[in-house]
Amino acid sequence: MSGKLDVLYSSLQGRYAKALFDEGVKNGELEQIKDNFESIISFFESHKGIHRSLVVSLFDGQLPLCQTFSNFLRVVAGNDRMNIFSKIKYVYDLAFNKYTNRRDVTIYSVIELKEPQKNTLEALISKFFTEDVAVKYEIDENLLGGIKIVSDGKVIDASVATQVRQLEDFCKEIKLERLYENQIS
Repeated sequence: MSGKLDVLYSSLQGRYAKALFDEGVKNGELEQIKDNFESIISFFESHKGIHRSLVVSLFDGQLPLCQTFSNFLRVVAGNDRMNIFSKIKYVYDLAFNKYTNRRDVTIYSVIELKEPQKNTLEALISKFFTEDVAVKYEIDENLLGGIKIVSDGKVIDASVATQVRQLEDFCKEIKLERLYENQIS
């Protein structure tokens, strides 16, 4: 992952994320910064119509943001870079996870999973990674059934929707093969 981070740090969003991360380490605010990112992203997702450039005026004094993150927001918004905010968060999360030996895993399901199901999934997932695993659960009604597990760009898709798509693709292939065979005969 270090090589991946080095490449990401050379990008515009990477330079912002690295500067924020370094300040967070220096000021002991890494966790607060991670939480602040989540709060802002969550706000944007629930208020789709709000232009991101208004972020400083909206949040300045309104949300309990740590000082490092508040300063960061002013710089990013002042430089008109709120359009890459999610990408900055992605690079920051990678650096944070490497620093804390942690891996974020999101499990999507159609319905809320029960505690025994969550415990079983978390035990299985923990066996695959050397890092400490932080699991987040989200509802995605588009799955139809089953689950989808996502971590650092890797996806394990055991959803009914994907199985239906695969079956549909298989049927199309069979149909094309039969059409081709009938044309040859």
